[in-house]
Parts: sequence; C-alpha cells; structure tokens
Amino acid sequence: MLFDTYQLVHSLSKAEKRYFQCAASLHTIGEKNTYLKLFDALNRQKQFNEAEIQQEFRGQNFYLLKRHLYKSILKSIRAFHEASSTAIQVYSMISEVEILYKKGLTKAALKLVHHAKKIASRYELHLALAQLLELEIKLLAASQQLVHAQAKIGKAFDAAGKEIELYRNFQSCFQFRMNVGAVHNKEIFFHRPDERKKYLEQIKTLSEKALSEKAQWELYNGAGTYFSASGNQLKGHAYHKKAAAISEKKSFLIREELRQYLITIYSQSISYFYLKKYAEALESLTIFRTVFSSISDPANRKNVQELYLHSLLLEGFIRMDMHTYDTALPVIYRLRKEIDGSGNINVSLRNDIYYQQTGFWFCVGNFKEAQFWLTKMLQDDDAPKENPARYRFARLMQLIVLFELNEFGLIENLLPATKKFMKRKGQHFKIEEAMLEFISKYLRSKKMHARNFAELKKKLTRLSKEKHEAASLRIFDYLAWAKAKMENKIMSEAAQ
Repeated sequence: MLFDTYQLVHSLSKAEKRYFQCAASLHTIGEKNTYLKLFDALNRQKQFNEAEIQQEFRGQNFYLLKRHLYKSILKSIRAFHEASSTAIQVYSMISEVEILYKKGLTKAALKLVHHAKKIASRYELHLALAQLLELEIKLLAASQQLVHAQAKIGKAFDAAGKEIELYRNFQSCFQFRMNVGAVHNKEIFFHRPDERKKYLEQIKTLSEKALSEKAQWELYNGAGTYFSASGNQLKGHAYHKKAAAISEKKSFLIREELRQYLITIYSQSISYFYLKKYAEALESLTIFRTVFSSISDPANRKNVQELYLHSLLLEGFIRMDMHTYDTALPVIYRLRKEIDGSGNINVSLRNDIYYQQTGFWFCVGNFKEAQFWLTKMLQDDDAPKENPARYRFARLMQLIVLFELNEFGLIENLLPATKKFMKRKGQHFKIEEAMLEFISKYLRSKKMHARNFAELKKKLTRLSKEKHEAASLRIFDYLAWAKAKMENKIMSEAAQ
C-alpha cells in the first residue's frame, strides 16, 4: 500500500499538496504529526524507496500510519474538489442527510434532500437521485404525520423506480461507447458482416431508448466512433456533431467529462479531414487546443497529453494533405519536441509519429531524415503486430528511400528479403507488388527515364481503380511519387 500512497502523493498538484498540508497542520499542536512527516518524506523521494522510508519511521505502527495518510489525502482531495464537482457535492449532501436522519432531525434532513434533488436532477445524476428518494421515503416514514405522508411516499417510490430505469438506460449507452472504444483501433471488427450487423442493431435499439441527454451523449459518441472507424465518415461526423452539441448545452459535461469532450472534438476534426473539409478540421483543432490550454491541473493535463499529441499529428496530416508543407513544418518540429519530453507513449501513437515524420521528410526531399524515422519504425519490435499495413509500407519505403539516395548495393541486398516478407504475410496490395517489380527492373537496367516513371504511373492508376487497392495509396501516394519522378521534382514541388 505504501507504493500506492507514494503514487497518490506525486499525482497531487501544488495547490492540492498545499491544501492537504494546511488541513493536516490544523490538527497539530507543536511538532508536525507523524503522518504529515510521512507525507513530506514520500514527497521528497524522486524514486520510490520503501526501505529508506521504513528506516526513517522505525518503531512506528507503520501499517496504521500509511493507511491513515492515504485516507487523509483522499479526504482532503474530496474537500478540495467539492466546489468543482457536482457529483462530489451531491454525495456529500447524501452523507449529511444520513447524519441528520440518525440524529432525528427529520425536518432539516428533508429540506436538504429537496435541495440535493434539484441539483441531481439538473445534472442527470440518476443513481444519486434514487438514493435521495430512498432517503426521502425513510424520512417521511419517520415523520410524526405518517398517514398524511402516504401519498408523498407513493410518489417517491414511483420516482425512484423511474430514476433507476434512467440509470440502467444510461449504463447501456455508456457500455456501448466503452465496447466500441475498446476495439475501434482494430477496424477489421467493424467490417465483418456479423459484427457490423450487431453494432447497427445496438445503435438502432439504443437510439429508440436513450431517455436522458447524458445517455444520448454516450450513444452519439459511441456511434460516431463506430461509423468513423468503419469508413462512413459522414455518419460518424453527424453523430460526433450531435454529441458536441449536447456537451455545449450541458456545460457540466465539458467540466466533468473533459477527456471525452476532447475526444469528441478531435473525432470531428478527423471526420472533416477525411471529408477533405480542411478549414473546418483546423477550426475544430483550434477549439481542441483552446480547451486543452485552459487545463490548469497538471494531473488532468497529463491525462489528455497523448490526445494533444494526436491533435498535433492530425494537424500535420491535414497540412500535408493540403500540400502546404511550409505550414506543416512548425507542427512537425513541435511534435518532435513534445515526444522528446513525453517519456513513454503508447506503441500506436509512437508508430503514427514515425510514419508521419518519414512521409513529411520524404515529400520535402530530405531523404536522410526520412531514413532516420523509417529506421525507428523498422526497429520497433511492436510495429509489425500493431499496424501490419504500416509495417509493410515501411519495408517497401525502405527500398524507395535507398532508391532516392542511390544506394543500389543496399537495395540489392534487401530486395529478396522484402519480397519474401510480402509473400509470407499474405494480405498485400497489387500496387505494392508493382512497386517491387519496378525496383527489380531498375536494378537490372541501372537506368530509369521519365518514360519508365510514366509507365509506372499508368500501371498504378489502373490498379488504383480496383476494389481495395486505393487503400494502399492512403498509406503512401506511390502515384504522386511516380508523377514527381516524371517531372524530375520532389513530391512537395510536384504537388504545387
């Protein structure tokens, strides 16, 4: 448990630490109390060292000490955040009502119940409302005029039943969003007929039964993610827009579900990007950054830091897609700076960054820099299983970068293994085969002219019209590369 306490201490913001220390000092006369000393000792440690702490507090009842500190910190955080969290306020009122009930102060307790019910109703806290109604029934039953309270008790029972139904309905929508979120990176699930049918039926059923706005908000976020991941960007965008509208109407959702609100805005940006509405995508990202920059709590900021990196990544892709490489460059550098200072980031984001950096530097003609980031992707042990299509791109792109660097000997060495890899992995694109064939031909002739690239472009254009083949061009635009080579230009110049 001491490590849990250490982590809790180091998760606190400066303001939370100051609040705890002030609150703990109020109960001290003379020297610091022992659990405050333990707090200071844990706070001083940069790396957790339990033996050092146990040595410092030798002779103390260490189990009770660390337990008391942990509970005291949680109590302090709860009090610190009470003003900014409606749920904490309402559940504190429930505790106060129970105390008044046990003290026999029925009238005062009922007054507090009515006040708490108004707040819980406004913020759609269904479970809290059900608890408050249960307390109201107990208080009415304990009143001196039980006969006159019967009608009110009956109404309270009915209202409690409705709130429990609303909560169950909310839970169903919340569970749907969680289920979609758990598999949305594995888009193949959404393309399987059985899975597609299951999700569409769920969306239809829940749309008819989503009773509260919070339930609708959960459903719209889940449905937006589902449709976007399954390729229907228009529907995905429509659902994310509905979710964002509810967030703006129910402003407490932005405060209390900040991460999900940012995901909603970010998802809107992605939809705009796929729909090639670049101005709208950048506008959504501006809203995202405004909200992100307003987060003052370091713990909350850390919780959405990777999402912020995703937003930078998306902006880079948008500006590259617009062929405004000069405006993309500051984003590329900022992302680089951010990941250097971010420590460990998840494998999916890490490989997305390597992929974008490779593509950007290749397009602007800095092939050495492209090779540097490509090597990072190829040397990442998690890359092949995390995104097989991207890893195939990396293997093929390695040859194309070497082609640009005139490293013919290295191409000759790597080509057989790359071909073998592509065949062994089964699912690959005809466009990738055409690129390998073109590089093999180049090695045999040692010369390539504009007409050779024109022939390649013609072949790739024909293949891109086949079902599923266009997907390979979304990973890297081999067609645009062939066109640039025909004109003896780098890709960023040819795109102007």
